[in-house]
Amino acid sequence: MAPARSLYPGQVAKRILAQVVEGGGLRPGERLPSVRELTKRLGVSTTSVVNGLSILQAQGIVRKVHGVGCFVAGGAATPGEESHDTLAFIMPNVMSTGCLTRVYAGVERAARARGYDLVTATAHYDYAVEQSLVDRFVAGGCKGIVMNPVTRTRPQLRSDYLNRVHPRFPIVLIDIAQPEQRRSQVLFDNFQAGLEMTRLLIEKGHRRIAFMDAALPSGESPMHTSTAERYRGYLQAHREAGIAVREQDHWRASLLIDDHETEAEEVLRQWVDQRDRPTAVIALTDDVALDLIHAAQASGVNLPGTLQVAGFDNSRPARSLRPSFPTTDPDFELAGETAVELLCRHINGERRDPLTYVLPVPLIRTDIPERVATDVRPRAVGGARERR
Repeated sequence: MAPARSLYPGQVAKRILAQVVEGGGLRPGERLPSVRELTKRLGVSTTSVVNGLSILQAQGIVRKVHGVGCFVAGGAATPGEESHDTLAFIMPNVMSTGCLTRVYAGVERAARARGYDLVTATAHYDYAVEQSLVDRFVAGGCKGIVMNPVTRTRPQLRSDYLNRVHPRFPIVLIDIAQPEQRRSQVLFDNFQAGLEMTRLLIEKGHRRIAFMDAALPSGESPMHTSTAERYRGYLQAHREAGIAVREQDHWRASLLIDDHETEAEEVLRQWVDQRDRPTAVIALTDDVALDLIHAAQASGVNLPGTLQVAGFDNSRPARSLRPSFPTTDPDFELAGETAVELLCRHINGERRDPLTYVLPVPLIRTDIPERVATDVRPRAVGGARERR
């Protein structure tokens, strides 16, 4: 049997409509097959089916009855069915990271508490897909949208559709947002996070600290708010300590690639080849930090003696690593809840102008050692390990 595929929600929605609703001759009020049956029938993933049904619900083509199933809209009400307004949550990917899962949990909890149903969709890191999802949710009768936006390039930000399309429709952005988008936003204080993380490493005796920034596979610098703010904090901490920052210590990690493990090996290989190497690196996220640690361990790098790694976001896999590394603990669920609260204020007419909330980002210091002068040259990076 061929593996289930993940398609854009809009593609799956069209398949369900054409092959199941219209092709199956379903009439208003009749029930659709279960998610499991649709997954087998269409040959796509469960997540794709759920997101496709959410699109059709937002468009008013189907209606969901909790604990019962999905029905073609327009028929008599199903026993136990209540009428709810709908909010939408748009994500850049399919919640492959723990951060998005936690944001979603907060958005869903707050939406339910306020009597809203919640539909979700994924932009697959595609700016055009994100815009089409917004158009569909607006046309489908959603009351408002909470969105973790796709990271923009500079040209996209200059002509962002968020400034031109549906200007009065309530949309609240979370985390990866820019002032130029002129929408209400819920952000984290990443400047302070970068500042305190760098201060901690300097306090422990590190004078060469690399900072890992975001880049697109093309090499272009994306407008990635979180890392840009952390880098500002990193620079400020160096200024306070009177330490010069070297351009070669500003590393880039590509976003939107599948093989982060190989990229971590390449980054580490470049580090090994430097004569005067950084003794610490602030990684893009905890996941990237883990990739660096695994590559270093496989190459015989003395951690944390030769290289101290730090991360961000307190991901679940990172919590189980021993010894642990310093990271941050942003409350992603609170961000989701705050976004819904702000969205409801816009929906109810209590707030018309954009408003920005900035949430604190506590530092998890861990018991990292003082810097000790040691420089044991590691083995060739990635050469001795079998890749699967």
